[in-house]
Amino acid sequence: MSRRVLFLSNFPVPYQMEFLRAVEAGGELSLASYFLADRDPARGWPGPAGARVLPSPGASLLPPELRVHPTLPLEIERARPEAAIICGYSYATFQAALALCAVARIPALVWAETPRMAEGGTARRLLRRALIEPVRRMARGVMAVGTRAAEVWRGVLGAGVPVTSFPYVCDLDRYLVIERGARDRPFTFLFSGQLVARKGVDVLLAAFARAAERDPGVRLLVAGDGPDRGRLQAQAHALRGGVEFLGFVGWDDLPGVYARADALVIPSRHDGWALVVNEAFGAGLPVIASDAVGAAIELVRPGETGEIVPAGEVEPLAEALLRVQPQATRMGAAAREVARDRLLPSQAAARLARIVEAAIGGERLP
Repeated sequence: MSRRVLFLSNFPVPYQMEFLRAVEAGGELSLASYFLADRDPARGWPGPAGARVLPSPGASLLPPELRVHPTLPLEIERARPEAAIICGYSYATFQAALALCAVARIPALVWAETPRMAEGGTARRLLRRALIEPVRRMARGVMAVGTRAAEVWRGVLGAGVPVTSFPYVCDLDRYLVIERGARDRPFTFLFSGQLVARKGVDVLLAAFARAAERDPGVRLLVAGDGPDRGRLQAQAHALRGGVEFLGFVGWDDLPGVYARADALVIPSRHDGWALVVNEAFGAGLPVIASDAVGAAIELVRPGETGEIVPAGEVEPLAEALLRVQPQATRMGAAAREVARDRLLPSQAAARLARIVEAAIGGERLP
């Protein structure tokens, strides 16, 4: 008999919907999934059909974090969940869900990225601590997005709240079928993501310029859009070729972009996880990432499936771009094996069922 689970998230993003379908297909959990808005306003992905969005009066007047969803108590009562998974803690509705679950004696698991406790001014840090306090008091446990996040959560919460690592996953079938044969074009690096400061694309362009001085044949594809696009295109223009900006790429079109590349570069100044690492591994690409990328710390083995470099530093990244090229085929094949062994949604769904069962039984989270 499958366990009834309430799943509450902010937006129905594609990779999360893929994971939820895998959970339902596993048959061990029966999900009642709800979202606070129909799409992520910071990304170009359309909201999927069929996602259940909680109504929010006056939603256009408030940021997502402050909106109220008055039907939440009724939906929890209707779902009669045996456990709840709440994807975050900083939204008012997530806080309300924690409190409602505590009153109803429903074990609640918080699924969240690294809490960045030291960032911002005094007021922001105090607010973050205040928002985490209900997690400490009312959550059955935290499913941290990766081992680095789990370490931080353990330090923040102390020994009283169980913490386990539970990274993001996505459907990799469409990446695993990409064929990797002999290369009949220039070696091509790929960046895929939002064009915002924290993604470090300015550092990548500077590093690519140095690498291109030593190997003029290399190319760089930049897939994504964002407020920094104009500035980054101006920076790339000074390189006189070798960089192509693709703009926003739809979810269904991403595998075709990965098929054009030989290595993925993710030079973020901060990235809680970075699902593009999963995608690249599935596509058989080595990954060159900064040490501020959660997925890279967990998945990339330097010299075997890619390279890890210090965040924000140009020369180490330039050297890694050159170092990976002659080893890309071997590294990409090893990365794809990691994807098959560890990163499939069916594997994560089976583990989630074990975590939920432990939470219901008051046992140690696996």
